[in-house]
Amino acid sequence: MKKFISVIFILFSAFCAFAQSAEMMDQIIEADKVTYGQISYLSAVHQKLVGDEATEEEALNALLNVKHLSKSVLPETVITLEDLSCLYLKMWPSVKGGFMCRITNKAPRYAYKQLQEDGILPKNSDPWNTVSGFEALNILTKCMMTYVPEEERMTLNDDGMED
Repeated sequence: MKKFISVIFILFSAFCAFAQSAEMMDQIIEADKVTYGQISYLSAVHQKLVGDEATEEEALNALLNVKHLSKSVLPETVITLEDLSCLYLKMWPSVKGGFMCRITNKAPRYAYKQLQEDGILPKNSDPWNTVSGFEALNILTKCMMTYVPEEERMTLNDDGMED
């Protein structure tokens, strides 16, 4: 039951928070290993760098243009937990992070360590691991719950509609 509720919450958060196309969200959820293109899409749409009709390649290029990616990669390249952490942390510029995170402009290694420190990632996780689409959205939801001020979070009233 707990897993079912988590799935519903993640899906609702993902669909409402970003307003991406349902097809793209389905692709991400069903992915065994999430790619740079998929995570770039989530990040770029959230930051309003591209519209929700954008392709993964357009989203990836938008992140390269604002220097949220330090290297040119193909959209279909599988992303590591470390690089996923970097892209997620850069979605919230107000998050300062620790000393090394700040002076390296949220470099992947230190972004990953910051997510561990904030309790979003387990301390025993491996930065070189890949994650499924479901896991990536779960991490994104934890980031939203941690980094988005409570007054800006979406809430549901008794009839299930957004306030």
